Amino acid sequence: MMHVTCILGSPVREGNTDTMVRALLAGMKEKADKTMDWLVLNDLVFRGCQACNECKETSVSPCVEEDDMQVVHESLRKADLLVVASPLYMDGVTASVKAFIDRLNAFFGADWSPRLPGLKTVLLYSQGLEDQDAYEEVFRLTEQVYGKFGLQIVSRVVLENAGEHDAAAKRVALLEKLEALGRELARES
Repeated sequence: MMHVTCILGSPVREGNTDTMVRALLAGMKEKADKTMDWLVLNDLVFRGCQACNECKETSVSPCVEEDDMQVVHESLRKADLLVVASPLYMDGVTASVKAFIDRLNAFFGADWSPRLPGLKTVLLYSQGLEDQDAYEEVFRLTEQVYGKFGLQIVSRVVLENAGEHDAAAKRVALLEKLEALGRELARES
């Protein structure tokens, strides 16, 4: 049984990042024995990491903050694939994705070893700029942080020139690429 955790970082429903994730999942449709959590960060009530380090006192990574991030953490503990989708706002991921990343602190052991080693991760981004490499430094730094938690970045897909909320839906080649990636990931699981 494959479990997919989808983290949606856009405040816009049915927008570009939602469309991108749906295309990826459409490619996985032949994988009958999969479960999925679709977690829209903007719908959850949670704070950023409070740096209390209580999560370091146990081996099961519980965060003592009693908020909706508990649902996210539970999903991550059973995940075989993580999909994180975010538009780029103000030269970075959305504030909710940044807070999600900060709360991954619970997935470090007391010795700062990662508790999500090898979790396959797909990163999906949408950006208003036409140059797909315009935010390469943002991508590199974000992927470096994810790597510290043991996440294995298997793919990054960027939708450029996405000023309209329905830009992804109009990009047939992008959607086909995402479906092909979904098929490949389903075969590998």
